[in-house]
Parts: sequence; structure tokens; C-alpha cells
Amino acid sequence: MTVFLARCRAERRASTMRAVAALMLPALAMAAFIPASANAQGAASDATGPGATCFRSFQRGITVVQSEPWTMVRKSDTLRGTLYLPDSTARTRTPLMLLLPGGGTDARILMITPTYFAQRLAHCGIGALVYHKRGTGESGGNPTTMSMQDVLDDALHAARLLATDARVDTGRFGVMGFSQGGRLAPLVAALSPHVQAAVSVSGPMTSIQRTRAYALENSFRTARVRPARLDSAMSLWNRHLALLAQPSPDPDELEALDATIAEWNAFMPNGLLPLAWNARERNEIMNSMGLDIMAPLNRMTSPWLALYGADDQVVPVGESLAALHTAMTTAGNRQVDVRVWSGADHNMVVTATRQDTPFEGVIFDWLFARCF
Repeated sequence: MTVFLARCRAERRASTMRAVAALMLPALAMAAFIPASANAQGAASDATGPGATCFRSFQRGITVVQSEPWTMVRKSDTLRGTLYLPDSTARTRTPLMLLLPGGGTDARILMITPTYFAQRLAHCGIGALVYHKRGTGESGGNPTTMSMQDVLDDALHAARLLATDARVDTGRFGVMGFSQGGRLAPLVAALSPHVQAAVSVSGPMTSIQRTRAYALENSFRTARVRPARLDSAMSLWNRHLALLAQPSPDPDELEALDATIAEWNAFMPNGLLPLAWNARERNEIMNSMGLDIMAPLNRMTSPWLALYGADDQVVPVGESLAALHTAMTTAGNRQVDVRVWSGADHNMVVTATRQDTPFEGVIFDWLFARCF
């Protein structure tokens, strides 16, 4: 590991940003313009470098990594997590990844993927922080009043704190997110002066309102809701989401929507329609419909690895890639590597065969190539 990192750092000093940009642009252009036919069959062979090899050498239940409790306080709430560190941290500064979970409030589920990656990153010489999202698990905060802006601000505060840790190599400090965390990871890289790179997995780049409508419609299709009923339900959901996006919804519109929902509930399946306004869902997603948190993406100039499954039923991949391409063109960022796996779902599993994609190895190879 030490020999590899030394060689990597020497190669990085000898290379130019222009050379890196020339390598990254074709992947971005291909994924942005032909997402439906994008095929990452070559990704399996791509994931055979030293990063992927180290990732696969981790043995669950056998490999031991160093970890310690970690806390931070923001908005009077204490957020708790775990900092994973390589064994060599006592002798040298360590590269580090801040890991962001997906949406929801079930801490047990939310922590599975970040913890899985954190342990393997530490095994491979890269520190990692995972923490319970605001309002979940051991962290304080009210999940019914927070917004996605709160989640983003928490991540930025965590990055500031980590940058002051003498054990962290701030020149090799990145952020990685999954689903909702994948949306936020490039924003953290854009807004934080401390973060040098971003990895996003199944991260939507469309508006929160559009992403929610897309996921709802696909969930109804999966449940085999009849087309006529689905169209009727989505018409109400789109009205509901549009009103959520308004800072001060028109009371007459709310009353009219509630009346229609009450009338249609008499013959629609239970759970198909939105709740009445006063009983509506309140969480970081539904409280964020009007937020334009994607604006900072237009200033994101750090290296970025964005991974998607083309058959994702939660994230509108084609639209996300188009938005990503537009934002990176605006930012002038040519250090973007996009991979899309044909037939893979939101969890990066190929739907037809239930086989895993090699996305973990791709991530580790990408990080190692950047001297993490």
C-alpha cells in the first residue's frame, strides 16, 4: 500500500489537469447523450485495479479495522456516528471519505451501506466517517420539521470539523453518497473548500419534486395499479407536490384538492392517493419540494464519479444525466466520470439476473487512481 501511494503521488505531481480532463470528458458525453443504451459491460474488467483488489480482500468477520465514536453539534442537536481509521493513522495523515446515507428515517437500514463501505475503505488505507442522519438513530433533531437543506448543512459542518482533525490529509478528502446522499455528495464538494472529490451512487440530479413524482408513479406501476387509476392518482399527486413546493399555497387550491381526495378515496385503493393537507407527510423530502439545492452544482469543479443503474425506478436516470451534463458544462468541469449499468436498478443490481454490478470495485479503483 505504501509503495503504491508513493508512486501514485509522484504520478499525480507529474500529470496535468488537462490530461485528466481529456480522459474524463468522453465518459460524461456518452452517458449524457445515450443513457438508455449505455452499457457498462466493460466495467467488470475496469474493476480489476489495486483499489478493487483491496476491496475484495476484506473478509467480513475476520478483517478488523480501527474505529471510534464521533459526535458533532449543530442547531443545538448532537449528531453521532463512527469514524473508521486505517491502522497506519498514528504514523501518517490519512485520506478520508465522508459517507452520506439515503433518504428515510430507519437508522438501521440507512447505516448499512455507509458502514459497509467505511469498513472496507479503512481496510484499504482510507479513513471514513459515517453518522446517523439528523432525526434518526442516535442523532438529535426532529425528522418531521427538517429539510434536505438541513441534511446538506450537517454534511458541510461535518466536513469543516473533519478538516481540523490532525490525522486527516485534507489534500485527499472526499465525499461519497448513496441515493439521497448521492444527490448531496457533489453539492458538498461544490460548497466545501475542504472536499476534493465526490462519488455519487444512484444520486438524482432532477428537482426533488420531479424525483418524488417519478418514484411514486413507478411504485404504482410495480403494484400493478390499472392505468386509468394510476393516471388519476398521479394527477392528484402532482397537484399535491406542486402545492408543497409553494411557500404559501393558495387556501382555495388546498380546499379543492382535499375535496377531490376525499371524494376519490371512496373508490380508490387505500394508500394510492395523497393524504389531506393537514395530515400530509412531513419529512426531509416532503418538506423540501420548493428547495433549489441543485444550484451549487453549476459551480462544482472537483473530480466526480457518478454511478447509475439504467433501470432505476426511483431516480429518473436519463433526466439526471442531462441535468448533470448541463451543470458540468456550465461549471467547466471536465473531471467527471459517469458509469451507467444497463439493466441495473436503484441498488445497482441487474434486474433480470439479480446479479450485482461491480460498482464497489469501480469506486475503489477510481479513488486509488486519485491517490486516496
